[in-house]
Amino acid sequence: METYTISRDDEVYEAWPDLTTTDGNTLLCLFSECEHHNNRRRTRFVYTVSNDKGRTWAPKLSLTGVLDAGVEKNKPHWNCVRISTLASGKVIAIGDCFEHPGKPHSLWLWEYDVDGVFFHQPTRLPMTGVVPDKVLELTKGENGGRWCFCAHSNENGRYTVNNWISDDRGASWRGPFEIASQSDLLLCEGSIVELPSGELVCFMRENSQQRKDCHKSISFDKGETWLGPYPFPLPGCHRPASLLYDSDRLLIAYRFAHGGAKWGTKWQNTFIALTDVNSCLTTARDEAETRLFPLDYDHHQFADTGYCGMVKLDTGEIYVANYIMADAPRAYIKGYRLSIDEIFQREPQS
Repeated sequence: METYTISRDDEVYEAWPDLTTTDGNTLLCLFSECEHHNNRRRTRFVYTVSNDKGRTWAPKLSLTGVLDAGVEKNKPHWNCVRISTLASGKVIAIGDCFEHPGKPHSLWLWEYDVDGVFFHQPTRLPMTGVVPDKVLELTKGENGGRWCFCAHSNENGRYTVNNWISDDRGASWRGPFEIASQSDLLLCEGSIVELPSGELVCFMRENSQQRKDCHKSISFDKGETWLGPYPFPLPGCHRPASLLYDSDRLLIAYRFAHGGAKWGTKWQNTFIALTDVNSCLTTARDEAETRLFPLDYDHHQFADTGYCGMVKLDTGEIYVANYIMADAPRAYIKGYRLSIDEIFQREPQS
């Protein structure tokens, strides 16, 4: 595995990255800036570009202006941003913004001009939610071309993950369609992946800090109804980011949150899990197989790591963007390039 610095600016806290590729060689990484994870002063979304498969990165550019909350709490701030490359080659970003106390986060959509390396003014979407998933363009069946994404809400302690769909490339949206809402689970931060046979699976964080499993819901009708949630054997899974690697294997990058006292300073480990299509579709936890690889360990006294973006390069390698404290005064964005076949060697056939 090779590692790189995507961006390090010791004047700000750089965190919660996402990643896409436009051609298997050019990479775009978006992330957030703020004062600290627990202090969202002077927030903005920024991005950087690499033209050599993530070995070197250009100076970061602004996607948004700065929202400065000053010293007061609960003031407007940008939160998390995701980025997608669609089948047409269009690159779009989606992010959420906290605007008013007691009000749901607004959602915004940007389009990327590859020729000009420029994001146009964003469109305010007609729905609300926290930590949106990247916009997924479906490719299978009669609904090929449909856009789909999810986000979560928290109303009086009840967490709900919803998704919305568009069949006209974002001109209009339908939803919300409930993916999961269960009183004994705090499900949030969903990541939807389309399987080769057309089903959708949404992997979700469980936020009780009790090391509960990742949970998943399954859709057989392109996101309009969902079955589940079902436990999936990734204990302590925060902010799963899923990627279909080939016709059978999937990868899930996530923060391992082991809980206990002072859990907010124990976000030390980032894992990548390997699983397969059958494991995604089974409703029984014990029938699902996962293999785990420790991507990184944050040794900082106030460790903070584990939100990832992940893409497959045209070499077959995986490139991951993660944020980490490590030996820096503030969090920064780190890149990892690795071979899945070398790390997860296939088991011999019986």
